[in-house]
Amino acid sequence: MRKISKRASGKKILLVLDDVWIEDLSNWEQLKASLKNNSTGSRILVTTRNERVGQAMGSKSEDMFILERLSDDKCWSLFCHLAFFERTKQERENLEGIGRKIVERCNGLPLAVKTVGGLLRFKAKEQWQSILDSKMWEIEEVEKGVSPSLLLSYYDLSPVLRQCFSYCAIFPKDYKIERDKLIKLWMAQGFVKETGIKEWRLWVKNILTR
Repeated sequence: MRKISKRASGKKILLVLDDVWIEDLSNWEQLKASLKNNSTGSRILVTTRNERVGQAMGSKSEDMFILERLSDDKCWSLFCHLAFFERTKQERENLEGIGRKIVERCNGLPLAVKTVGGLLRFKAKEQWQSILDSKMWEIEEVEKGVSPSLLLSYYDLSPVLRQCFSYCAIFPKDYKIERDKLIKLWMAQGFVKETGIKEWRLWVKNILTR
């Protein structure tokens, strides 16, 4: 906080905090205290999926901009762009009925549509039906802290890849992970064998798209 205060002191700044989940008022008080010497006109812009975060920061309802969910047409367009990539017209027609039902489950949330669309890109019709019928859609997002669509994407990974993916949680958010270094760390943990480096480079790309 001292470094922030020193670098921002006397300056007019725009501080952007993306995807914030912290509701603890004391943390926000410390941050605001470190910015008290900024020039007039400085602003803090916060994005969050939790309205209580804005309230904890002292924002008034008129200061909050609530993004609306995507329309059905826009959700379907985004889904088609991902799930029907390089599929034939016949394949698209054969999958459209199930696809529209899956899109309805996403409740207009672009992240959910994007996640599920990418997940289904190379899946057969039986797998589409399995996704539609999954019990994951019934899990309360608030209780789990993650949307059902993201859980579906996670459980679609093999057990080994789930382990490798979960290991990435040791890195701070937005940390730049070097691909080969990450593979070596997996090897050190005994998650993967030391052979097949080229193959694991492809799996890293697979995991990072989740």
